[in-house]
Amino acid sequence: MSRVAAVAERAGRARGTAARDAAVRARQSHRAHLAARVVVIEQARRILLAAAELGEIARQAADPFRGTLRLGVIPTIGPYLLPDLTPALAKRFPRLSIAWTEARTQDLVRELREGSLDAVLLALEADIGDLDHVVVMKDPFVLAASTGHPS
Repeated sequence: MSRVAAVAERAGRARGTAARDAAVRARQSHRAHLAARVVVIEQARRILLAAAELGEIARQAADPFRGTLRLGVIPTIGPYLLPDLTPALAKRFPRLSIAWTEARTQDLVRELREGSLDAVLLALEADIGDLDHVVVMKDPFVLAASTGHPS
């Protein structure tokens, strides 16, 4: 092989290596751009959700009895309380929608602390820690016995 041919061959290999290196760099750059886009899109979603939440907070501040109130209730009182309470609340606060959740006390307290519920109806004996609370009713219980029972 002549010197000219050898130099041309090496130059061709160098060009091929440079082209491969450029292609690898281009793919890496493309992946980095895609990763950055994903981060930007996720952040944009979080910002839009926060903006929507801020709008809801402002609407509720203007009219606290409008929108959705997320209420939790324990199963032992739900069936007895909700049939009367739900229509009464709807009549009194027509622009307020109530989303009821029925669950065990510990689950309701956790959801309240996490912010997925706005308020919960629990038995007075419930372990609610430092949560603010107010007694809304007292439930009278009686013991009934059959006639003639030696009570």
